[in-house]
Amino acid sequence: MSTAVVSSCACAGGIPLAHPLRQRILRALAENGPATSTALGAPLGENTGATSYHLRQLAQHGFIEEAPELAKGNERWWRSPPKDQCMQRILCN
Repeated sequence: MSTAVVSSCACAGGIPLAHPLRQRILRALAENGPATSTALGAPLGENTGATSYHLRQLAQHGFIEEAPELAKGNERWWRSPPKDQCMQRILCN
């Protein structure tokens, strides 16, 4: 997801993307593919509790989605949805 998309999402969606960590999470998922909160935490300099919370908030508002086919045990993997789905969710909310 490019910076332009993140910025337009922030304008269209408002509160869900107001937190800078959420924007960094979106960028990381778009650039690096699916990840767990643990995998995102270290490179972003955050603890797994913070990344997990913000991942759930982003998913609740349709900016990301779970990738259950990648999960093993209690792991929760997250990914960016296809860009057309993300834009539809943003424009329709």
